[in-house]
Amino acid sequence: MSVLGTDSVLAQLGVEPPYLLLDRIELDGDQARGVKLLSISEAFFAGHFPAQPIMPGVLQVEAMAQLATVAWRQDGTVSDYVVTQSVDKVKFRRPVVPGDLLSLEATLSDATSTTLTVAATARVGEEVTCEAQFTLATVADPAVDLAPRQLTAPRAAEVPVLQEGALDTEEIQSFIPHRFPFLLIDRVEGWHQPEEDGMPEMVAVKNLTATEANLVRHPSGRCWLSNCLQLEVAAQAGCAYALSRPEHRGKLAYFMSIEDCTFNRPLIPGDRMYIVMSLRTIRQRFGQAFGKVYVGEDLVSVTNVKFAFTE
Repeated sequence: MSVLGTDSVLAQLGVEPPYLLLDRIELDGDQARGVKLLSISEAFFAGHFPAQPIMPGVLQVEAMAQLATVAWRQDGTVSDYVVTQSVDKVKFRRPVVPGDLLSLEATLSDATSTTLTVAATARVGEEVTCEAQFTLATVADPAVDLAPRQLTAPRAAEVPVLQEGALDTEEIQSFIPHRFPFLLIDRVEGWHQPEEDGMPEMVAVKNLTATEANLVRHPSGRCWLSNCLQLEVAAQAGCAYALSRPEHRGKLAYFMSIEDCTFNRPLIPGDRMYIVMSLRTIRQRFGQAFGKVYVGEDLVSVTNVKFAFTE
């Protein structure tokens, strides 16, 4: 059993602050434990529900992924960049707030040279804050997978062109509480309500640029958007639509669960994300969003999230 401090965690992950989400790790075979102390000085607290700061749920999952990555690297067979390949059965139990000590536990299974299955739990004291199952994968050739494919990518034919319901950045901020540096959508192009009994559909845009505050940065100079943050991009897009509807104005929306999400590749500066979301409201207090993220003609990720409305 060994305990790793920040220097060792940095060396294993190659991730620079502010998205180093572990302070210490304890390793014991296929079991790993870690701690993250939450301070109000964290950059994400300034933009995520700033009037009532809470740790973004997706960053709890990202912390779990970082814990599992360090444990996976211990036998020396994994040297490439590691990304989250899929996320399933994530449940959020209670908020994590400044001053909390977040304890994480991860169990590793079905490890190969390129993939790993993880079951993880996060707690504050005796209370479970998040439970998750996910798969990690190595980027076999980072020189290819983290390199641009073309100068600018054409819009995918699958992304509809919508004419009604556009929102600029100021209008988005009038409906959702997120602010810089954790506002992750730049524009809502529009939405439409199908004539028949279908789910409303909307399209949002996120431009990923080199000065983006939320990029994962590697000492080599490579940088990318964490796949877990793709979930946050999709969720904010869905919330911008849902909370702009008359029946939900003045409310907040919180993550409840994430199911069956897959990621096809990391996103890098210069990528223009089109987020296509279909939404439905369940019993007035709950919602479900089904999303697809496109960069050019590539389907980058597929998401399925549930959230709760609260006053």
